[in-house]
Amino acid sequence: MERKTYAVTYKVYSNARIKPVPFHGTSVFPLYIQMTFDRKTTVYKCNLFELFLKPKYGIRETGEAFRPDLLEIIKREEKLIEWIIDKHPENFSLDLFKKEYDHYSIDLLNEFEPVFRGFMRTFFQGEGLPSFADVFEKDTTERSLAWILDDMKLALKPDLYKKLFEYSFKEYMPPYPILFQFAAWLSPGSLTSLTIMDWENSKKEMGFLNFMNAYHPDKDFFAAFNKTNAWLKAITPGF
Repeated sequence: MERKTYAVTYKVYSNARIKPVPFHGTSVFPLYIQMTFDRKTTVYKCNLFELFLKPKYGIRETGEAFRPDLLEIIKREEKLIEWIIDKHPENFSLDLFKKEYDHYSIDLLNEFEPVFRGFMRTFFQGEGLPSFADVFEKDTTERSLAWILDDMKLALKPDLYKKLFEYSFKEYMPPYPILFQFAAWLSPGSLTSLTIMDWENSKKEMGFLNFMNAYHPDKDFFAAFNKTNAWLKAITPGF
């Protein structure tokens, strides 16, 4: 698909000029962006494609694994590209695009996951479950921590799961469980992510506030909002 906005022309495409890469049990040509502005053409790797290459984004159902939909990834790439272009109707440049693309394509869930994994290890140690705590000792890209947490809702005793959720909200850390729920609410489906673009949009459109009022009215919205912004600044210093 090729779109033109202002003086910018771009397309997201499968780059058949380089070797295919493993993609959840198959091989595909990686997605790239070709962008032309002011008679200059530049090619970039697709950051969201690189994100969804991770094994944890494979869809697992009844013991089978399914790969994410490439068309859905392309749609998300296009949405991000057009969002950045629309931000700069008067001062767009390829250098500015690359800087903002690398920033706004960062997935907060992916960035915050290691911090929350450490919290879960500490939590289960404190609950007298050291062997279970050791499951979270090392980072892994094989499974999404959020989906593991979702399974725990069924596997753990209700009081223990509630305590885990409450503690995760009170401690000084990103409110990872709530952000995952918010991401799934924003984009129902298999590709659950929360890019910085998504977060910026939610602030302008009051999406996060509406979500919290609907699903967590007993929680402090401002605490979750401010902690997320604080951790966002910590992972993107100088932006």
